[in-house]
Amino acid sequence: MNPSIRPKSYSISDGLRGSRHNGWKPASIERALRVIHFASLLLRGLSSPGQDLWWLTDQDEIVANESRHRSFVSLMAIVASNYLPHELRHMRIATTGSDTGRRDVEDFVSIADFAAGALQEVLTAGYGQRVIEARSLFIPVRQGLGLKTRRIMDWFADNTQPLRRLMVIIDEPVAGAPRFTRLHFHGSGDDWFSLTRVHEA
Repeated sequence: MNPSIRPKSYSISDGLRGSRHNGWKPASIERALRVIHFASLLLRGLSSPGQDLWWLTDQDEIVANESRHRSFVSLMAIVASNYLPHELRHMRIATTGSDTGRRDVEDFVSIADFAAGALQEVLTAGYGQRVIEARSLFIPVRQGLGLKTRRIMDWFADNTQPLRRLMVIIDEPVAGAPRFTRLHFHGSGDDWFSLTRVHEA
């Protein structure tokens, strides 16, 4: 092999050149397709036949306006249909721009933001790396966590509710070897949480 010839880096947006999605900037369509493929993978593993999907998202660059929103929904339908072995009943994707005026969509979207912020505080409180590296570990909650974080984590860890909250960390400790770690939390009344690694590939 001639060392002066480098393999072409392929972008998943290359296949859309000349299509009706040509108005997208390469970085935006690349991000949109990565989000769509990842969401479709989650749907394949977590959905069931005839289930409804409601996806609420911020009105960011991948759904910045009505035209972009329609294109995103169209792409999601195409990609997801190639992942799913079954049919969903309804699939709806709404943005904060679809709000009814009561700001209810923004309230729903903020739940994920609050949860992500609390999880970040818990995992960066001095033992995040130890948690990820261990196969099974029980760690007491640090007393230094704020009251808001503790309340959010207590809600997040409530496994008695019909709506399940799944947290998976995907990292790559060794090049070419992605690692998937699932964190299983218990309520703050238990004052501890456990971690279990469910898959490595």
